[in-house]
Amino acid sequence: MKLLREYIRILLKEQPDLGNVVFGEDEKDTEYEAELYKFFSDHFDGRDRVSSLGADPTLIDNLEAYMSDPRYRDTFKSYRGPAFRGFAMDVRELIPILLTGDWEVRPGPNNIDDFLKKKNKKGFSGHDVNYSYRPNAFGNYSLLSHWSKDINVAYGFSSPTYSPTNNIELPMQVVMYAQPGQTFLDAAGLYDLPAGGERGLAFAGFSDEKEVIGMGVIDVGRVMIKKGDGW
Repeated sequence: MKLLREYIRILLKEQPDLGNVVFGEDEKDTEYEAELYKFFSDHFDGRDRVSSLGADPTLIDNLEAYMSDPRYRDTFKSYRGPAFRGFAMDVRELIPILLTGDWEVRPGPNNIDDFLKKKNKKGFSGHDVNYSYRPNAFGNYSLLSHWSKDINVAYGFSSPTYSPTNNIELPMQVVMYAQPGQTFLDAAGLYDLPAGGERGLAFAGFSDEKEVIGMGVIDVGRVMIKKGDGW
């Protein structure tokens, strides 16, 4: 145990300190802790462009270190289970993703219907791919991305209710499956902050999303696709 504590101290020597209780009520936030709290407030509200912290690569290093720190890991929980991301995109953006799979016939905007014949109960067609999802490739400023433990949540986020398609000429609903074994930040620790108090439930309203937060590039092994409205 002593060696573990020493290893953690070495690991964290470059990381900004968050005090004794992260996001606590009874002690003043450190400068970086206050910035981190603002970042997560923006992240859950879907305002990823507001905080510049999300574009800083050291944020991922810091979060990974906090996930190993006994003081903070109740808040910054590690997750390595199934993860899904749902959103809408133009079919012409989808084609390069599909092309990372193995095909006898090359998919394209003009023959997309050929790849939508086998459907599940929700009307989606599944295809294996070998794709690396980079948040900034889709116009996001943040290196962190929204995923969920629950595929039904991801299906919901691919719908027009959460992903408006007004500005998408040929919309497709897409649900991505993260490849197994990758580490995410489990938002469960942020939904119910261990510090308690009024601040303890600051993010609790998002708990139905069962979010796990992707950090940097996420490898994707499968996509579920469906034509959106407007074709």
